[in-house]
Amino acid sequence: MRILFKRKAAFIDYFLIGTVLTVCGLSNAPEWFWHFEFNIGVVPVSLPSIGFFIVLFLIIFKDFVFRNASVGKKIMKLRIVDENWNIPSFKLMLKRGFMMQTVGYATYIKYCFLGGDIVDWEMKYLRTQVVSLKQFNQQKKVNNTDSKQY
Repeated sequence: MRILFKRKAAFIDYFLIGTVLTVCGLSNAPEWFWHFEFNIGVVPVSLPSIGFFIVLFLIIFKDFVFRNASVGKKIMKLRIVDENWNIPSFKLMLKRGFMMQTVGYATYIKYCFLGGDIVDWEMKYLRTQVVSLKQFNQQKKVNNTDSKQY
């Protein structure tokens, strides 16, 4: 199975987040839980409330569940690695979590219609990539063999 197909199938994470929100009763929370509405003069204003930040937290930190994979990636046997094929640092994973939820999807759609490689973009700008568990284990063996030679 190609990595991009597996990555699409790993969107089960969003289904799980929705299920958690529903089971916890957050989907039936009052309006003020999701947003504040008020007027500044005659101009209506709406600001996000605590519910918005709970959902944002769950989405940005979903890849921290297994340190370098979300539940969906774990099921699809995918891992996130840095440019040296190591588990990314907390700071790098936080950057990736935020960027993939904002710029990442727009970039993915752009590459789908205009061509190009989302994997190259991810490595160039985020210094991470998603690889199969098989590739990850093979690269670990290569890295261990190289380090023993010195």
